[in-house]
Amino acid sequence: MQAVDKDPSLWRAWNGLGYYYDTLGQWEKATEAYSAAIAVNPESAIIYNNRGYSRLMQERIEESVADFNRAVELDPDLTLAQDNLRLALAWSGEYVHAMSGADQRNLAKILNNIGYVALLRGDYKNAEAYLSRAMEVDPAYNAVASKNLAYLNHLKELERSDSQAAGN
Repeated sequence: MQAVDKDPSLWRAWNGLGYYYDTLGQWEKATEAYSAAIAVNPESAIIYNNRGYSRLMQERIEESVADFNRAVELDPDLTLAQDNLRLALAWSGEYVHAMSGADQRNLAKILNNIGYVALLRGDYKNAEAYLSRAMEVDPAYNAVASKNLAYLNHLKELERSDSQAAGN
């Protein structure tokens, strides 16, 4: 904080503060820091990406999608922003949109990530489809997708057990 107090034009310091506040779950302070960074350097894709991720952690999905879109617009080669945009779209249930323009070289990773988000959302049908497809696309990716499928099957079994217990 001392650095930006002395020189408020240090956008990287503001960006770092935003990340620091994110790690503490101090969302309001994180938002203020990212806004200050953007005010100093409105053409930085990385700031928009970081603010988007902060918003994603806060479950402010629409706002995170807007930030990730802006980051990709500013730097179409920023893979991190592209990946984060896909995650945010998956969190909003827009799986097909999240897959659009997917790089075939990273297709298994993208399918796995979307499948895992679907799993976390409780959308087991789509989770299984995306995770299975990840394994089909890249046999080397089997370990990660396989673990995620095992977790999915565990959750489904827990739900069946809970349903049976509730019915008794």
